[in-house]
Amino acid sequence: MARRNRPEEIIHRAVVDYLLICLPAGIVFFHPANGGARSKAEAGIFKALGVKAGTPDLVFILPGGRAAFAEIKGPNGRLSPTQKAFKEDVEELGCPWVEVKSIDDMKAALQSWGVLK
Repeated sequence: MARRNRPEEIIHRAVVDYLLICLPAGIVFFHPANGGARSKAEAGIFKALGVKAGTPDLVFILPGGRAAFAEIKGPNGRLSPTQKAFKEDVEELGCPWVEVKSIDDMKAALQSWGVLK
């Protein structure tokens, strides 16, 4: 049986496609593959290697070595308590963090970060 894409995954894929087209050279982004089903043993190994609950879907390295973060959510998605805690922690450190439910949300974030005009 084929796996069906969830609304969040559809948005995530569209945002990544958009980023690959629009980001200027020198901007780095990646998806830390923290999610997904894992055995308890594998989850323990990942935790010991530094995987952190609540880490956003996309991490950006911006000019000047700045970091920024984007959490992708479907239309009805809500932040988990660990995602809220991560957001608060990085914002306290001065890093931009955004919740993205559309390409327009991502575009607005990139503009506010000074990456796009």
